[in-house]
Amino acid sequence: MMADKIVLFMVAGMLMVRQACQFIGDHQGNTPGKPVPVAIILLATAAFALALWVPGMSAQPVVLAAFLLWGILFTVIDISNFWLPWRFTLSFTVTGALILFLIKGSAAVITGIITWGILFLLFRGVEKISLRICGTSVGQGDVYFISALSFWMHWQVICLVSGVGFLLLFCHALIINKKTLPYAPYFYVAFLLCQVTDVAGLI
Repeated sequence: MMADKIVLFMVAGMLMVRQACQFIGDHQGNTPGKPVPVAIILLATAAFALALWVPGMSAQPVVLAAFLLWGILFTVIDISNFWLPWRFTLSFTVTGALILFLIKGSAAVITGIITWGILFLLFRGVEKISLRICGTSVGQGDVYFISALSFWMHWQVICLVSGVGFLLLFCHALIINKKTLPYAPYFYVAFLLCQVTDVAGLI
């Protein structure tokens, strides 16, 4: 039974990569080399398998699977094109809202909407201030992505995981002496670290 779920997850992961590559091709973007999507799928599959195998690590394996599958798509696109398209961040938001409604009801969705608004305004403000002072900032797609997390995580978890993600990005940027890096891969690495250590998880 567990093996069937893992195989199904891998197939879904390959479909997400196909969707990402099709979108990149349609918009004349840079298609990633084959090793990149394969590595991303394997890492996400390992995280999903671990959550199934270790009791109590993930109370909602279906939610985790959906979240990681979106992560595969976002990471492939962001690594190759430094871009999180609006259509996908919107779909990610709607998916999270629907799952949250089915699991916890309308009150939780309303809380998610409020949190979304606060995070969006906060990060838009940070984006504009950073652009004026430093000339560079978090991308608009990243702002929508982080705001969408309101329907997947509690706000405390969002702050923790996104903060760790930015820290990883900043440290790596210093090491390789690069100003611009894609955020999605670092966020999902941070999430997996928090998930594996049971520091934080999804709804």
